[in-house]
Amino acid sequence: LAWHGKAICWLNFAGVLLLFLISKSQRNTIMFGMSWHIAFMMDFMDPAGGVPTGSHVRDWYVTDYWSVFLTTLVGVLVAVLTTFIPGARISNVGHLADDLNAATLAITAIWKDAVSYLTGDTRSARRYHIEMQIDALDFKRAEVQEHIDGAWWETLDWGQTGRKRRLMGLFHASAIDL
Repeated sequence: LAWHGKAICWLNFAGVLLLFLISKSQRNTIMFGMSWHIAFMMDFMDPAGGVPTGSHVRDWYVTDYWSVFLTTLVGVLVAVLTTFIPGARISNVGHLADDLNAATLAITAIWKDAVSYLTGDTRSARRYHIEMQIDALDFKRAEVQEHIDGAWWETLDWGQTGRKRRLMGLFHASAIDL
């Protein structure tokens, strides 16, 4: 590679890694993407290996690039097709409404029990039940937040579904702050 080819490789390498780091992806997605990008760029920038070349197109089909491309294509196809299975609620957006309803009901129950306990006459073991409800709500909070974060990939915050995801995220944050 000429000097400008090396500079372009390094800019690509650093630029794509930066994009992974500033994305709103989940940690495992970032690590997966970065590891594959690093592996491909190290192979690509290796002067001994470099880009597979040959006089025929079929020379490319016997490389690691082709097998990775093909398995990625099949994986994407399977992932997209599974979202169209009727009755299956696979998407994170599909879970958000139910999760937020359950969280709202749990908050209502906690407040109802807490007010009832605090206005009571005596101390009782009921306070431990309220504490367990609060702990369960914290677990539910984490689950809802995972669905909100995961739904970003499904909506890219575009259109009506993106606005719905953002509003549900704001509602979730407000409800948990209670």
